[in-house]
Amino acid sequence: MITLDDIKSVQGADDGTVIVVNAWLSKHDLPRFDTIPNAIIQAAQFIAKAYLDGKLYQDRTEGMIKAKSATAGSVSTSKTFADGADGQPMSGDEMIALDLIKPYLKKASIWAVPTKRA
Repeated sequence: MITLDDIKSVQGADDGTVIVVNAWLSKHDLPRFDTIPNAIIQAAQFIAKAYLDGKLYQDRTEGMIKAKSATAGSVSTSKTFADGADGQPMSGDEMIALDLIKPYLKKASIWAVPTKRA
C-alpha cells in the first residue's frame, strides 16, 4: 500500500489522497509486493496529482459515447466509442500512471515481478 510518505512530494497530498491513490491502484489488479517498485510509487504520485487537480474520477451527467454509422446501399455499419477507461475522460497524469504500472499488471505479463525497490 502507498503511504503519505510515498506521495508527499505532491503538493496538497493528505490522508484522503492516499485513500484515493490506493483505491485507483487496487482496481488495476497489481500483484502484492514485498517492497513497492519505484515505478508504482511514481504512478501513485501522478494519480495523486491528477486527483488533486480534479482530473481523476470526474463527475459527469452525460456519457462520453461517440457513434459513427455509414450506409452504402443495403449495407450499413456502425461503430460506438467511449473516451477514456469505461467512457470516463482520462487525464495525461492518469495515462502516464497506467504506462508506469503496465509491466506489473497480472494480466499484462507472465514474467516475474521484481520485489525490491529499484
